[in-house]
Amino acid sequence: MTRRNQDGNQEIVAASLPTALSEITAEWLTAALSEYAPGTRVLSAHVGEPIHGTATNVRVTLEYAPRAVGFPLPASMWLKGGFSDHSAQTAEYGVYSTEAQFYRRLAPILPLRTPVCYYAATDPASRQGILLLEDLAERGVRFGKATEPADADTAARVLDSLARLHAATWGGASFGELPFVRTGLPRRDGDGGAQFFRAQTPEAVSGWIEQRSDAVEVPAAVADPDRIVRAFWRLVDLSDRPPLCLVHSDAHIDNMYFDNGVPGFIDFQAAYVSSWAWDVSYFLVKSMDVAERRCAESDLLHHYLGRLSRYGVTSPPTYDEAWLAYRQYNAYALLTSIVNPDFFKPRDINLAWMSRSVAAAADLDTLGALGV
Repeated sequence: MTRRNQDGNQEIVAASLPTALSEITAEWLTAALSEYAPGTRVLSAHVGEPIHGTATNVRVTLEYAPRAVGFPLPASMWLKGGFSDHSAQTAEYGVYSTEAQFYRRLAPILPLRTPVCYYAATDPASRQGILLLEDLAERGVRFGKATEPADADTAARVLDSLARLHAATWGGASFGELPFVRTGLPRRDGDGGAQFFRAQTPEAVSGWIEQRSDAVEVPAAVADPDRIVRAFWRLVDLSDRPPLCLVHSDAHIDNMYFDNGVPGFIDFQAAYVSSWAWDVSYFLVKSMDVAERRCAESDLLHHYLGRLSRYGVTSPPTYDEAWLAYRQYNAYALLTSIVNPDFFKPRDINLAWMSRSVAAAADLDTLGALGV
């Protein structure tokens, strides 16, 4: 069903959404896809092998009843939602419902390449959110991988795309008024993930560092769990200060695809209104080889600031302001890369992210930049 939200726009709100893949039937898919393509009737559907992470992604192949030429639905698409053992708990952070509302309400109006969305709905009771998205493999795109770091040219193209997004939403007011887009990192329990961050005590951080010590050497300048946690919470206090814009907040290369070299973005479970530096720092630190990032980051930051001006930001940060923010916002990548569980991402990806983030924290004196 649809309802009018407080902004007067329609959104799909399902009385009850599936929480198990066994509930993704031809009948359910018929109902789900009928708004995008009225008259749709799915005769059969094959749900493939699920890929579990924060959300579950699974490729679905469909057979439709005979249809007219020009029927807009493809033979395969990706289903995304909370279908894992941990999903009920993760749903409390709002990640599934946030992404569904993003695709429903923001993706169509933002200057950002995203997959075609055929269905997006939320269930207020369970906080489930379900998407049916374009099967990008059918277009032959190249998907980003953490284990295949971005070079400087690729990074420049991604920063151009991020500058378009940030410039289009600079000031953040209209998007900040949307209830599913939070302003700044969460501070209080119940505020979209704050409970998770509060669980990352110095003892918890120390445990993760020790657990991965066989594969990641943490530089002495960074190896202080108490300082890491204090730096993160100092960043939380800065994260709602202007200039503000809409940020992806999880803009590592695994959440990107490249269509003839042009970046597109996926995974909008945590859209925020915050600093541009969150996306820029997070992307460069987590997506580039350490040596290449060291050589290119200053030039890439100049490039990003120039693109902000080109896309209409009349008073972008100065380079010195930007360099400080870039150094500070690595505190987010630092903490989250250390504590990210291997059931959210495979171990090889977590190790790559952690090694790059701790190296950057030492290179940039991230902890010192935040005064801890």
